[in-house]
Amino acid sequence: MPITEDELKKLNPKAKLTAQAKKEFGETFDCREAGYILEDGSMLDLSGKKEGGTAHTRSYDHRDICRAIDHGEKGIGGTEAMIFFEKQANALRFGTYGTWERGHDVIVQINTDQNPTPAQWNRIKRCCILHKIEALNYDVYDDKDNRVVSETIENPDCGKAIETVKKSLDKVREEPKFRGHEAEFTAEEKGLIELTAERGERLDIPGVCIENAAFMRLRDEGIVKASPGEPVEQGRICHWSLTEEGKSLAKKLGYKIKSE
Repeated sequence: MPITEDELKKLNPKAKLTAQAKKEFGETFDCREAGYILEDGSMLDLSGKKEGGTAHTRSYDHRDICRAIDHGEKGIGGTEAMIFFEKQANALRFGTYGTWERGHDVIVQINTDQNPTPAQWNRIKRCCILHKIEALNYDVYDDKDNRVVSETIENPDCGKAIETVKKSLDKVREEPKFRGHEAEFTAEEKGLIELTAERGERLDIPGVCIENAAFMRLRDEGIVKASPGEPVEQGRICHWSLTEEGKSLAKKLGYKIKSE
C-alpha cells in the first residue's frame, strides 16, 4: 500500500527532514551546484561531486531528493518526494544554467503552500547578482500542484525582480484557480513538445539546438529528457526526447508522435 502524506509527515518532521537532506547531499555556496534553497538560506549541493560528479554544475535531478526522505520502506516516487520535500521543508526548487561566457539564467519554482523566508529571497538575489544573470525564470504552483504562472524576466534588476516574484506569488494566493493541464504550459513549451513529437524519439538533426530554459522546465516536469551525454546545464541542448509522460501529454494536446 502506498505511503500517505500523513505518514510521510509523521516520519519526516521539518527539522529531521532538513537535517537529513543536508547530510545526504551536503551544502554548497556555489549557486551553479544548488538544487534547493532551504529556509536558513543554505543551498543543497546537487552536483554529486562528493560521489565523483562534476563540480560547478548540478548533476542530480530535483527528484533525487527522495534519497533523504524516510518512507517507512513503502517506497516513494521521485515527483511525490520532490513535492513533499518542498512543502514539508519549505524548500525552494532552484537551478542555474549557462556558462560564464554567455551568462547564467536562474530558475525558481515556488508553491503557494510555501512561505519563503527573507534568507531564501536574499540567497536568490545574491545568486542573481553574482552570476550577472541574463534572465530570471520563475514558476508558481497552486495548492493542487498546477503550474499557474510561468514567467521570464530578461536582464533583471535583481532586487526588483525578486519583488515581482513575491507579488506574483501573493496574487496566486489571493485568486487560486485551476487552469488545466494544457494551460499549465507556455506557448514556447508547447512548441517544444510539438517539435519533439513530430521529429521522433530523439532529436539528433544537425543544427537543431535550442536555448534550454523551456527544456529545463519541461525536464523538471518529467515531460522531456536529455539524451545520454548531453551537457544539459551548458545553456544549449541539441539531443533530447519525450518521456512516457511527455508522449501522453503530446497526445492530449493533439500532437502526432512520429514513432507511432
